[in-house]
Amino acid sequence: GSFSINYTYPDPCVLQDDATISVEVAPNLTLELPEDVCVDALPFSLVSSPTDGIFSGLGITDPLLGTFDAAIAGEGTHTISMTTSTVCPINLTDDINVQPLPILDVSANADVCPGDDVMIQAEGAESYLWTPATYLSADNIDAPFVSLEATTTYTVEGTSEFGCTSQGQVT
Repeated sequence: GSFSINYTYPDPCVLQDDATISVEVAPNLTLELPEDVCVDALPFSLVSSPTDGIFSGLGITDPLLGTFDAAIAGEGTHTISMTTSTVCPINLTDDINVQPLPILDVSANADVCPGDDVMIQAEGAESYLWTPATYLSADNIDAPFVSLEATTTYTVEGTSEFGCTSQGQVT
């Protein structure tokens, strides 16, 4: 709101004047960052209100749009700041965690004969999806059995607890 004040300056002459002071209401501010992103995520725009702030921090590639690139930031926890361009600038900060891709170790028994069942195995992730599913005992476990009918290359996609994925193969 606006407020009127009267002031007097007493030395050496008495001076008196009136002034009006306007006090602005602070805007409702938010900075919404995802808690976790994968290091291979495509660059994306961060969300803030108001939308006319300036973003800063490791991984920010466009300070005006708030574009964040996880590959540039690298793995780890990064503090992102947004400073409003309002009459009274306000600085908001939050952390974003850039998560690594799972490192898969994929293996199979080396010496098998046609018609034998062999176990293929992947380690290093929380969940797995094997393709093709042909001849597999299950396609969504870490160590399915394969009923060998012909030489086949299997691809496994491993997903971490943060949703980050990587692939490996075994023949």
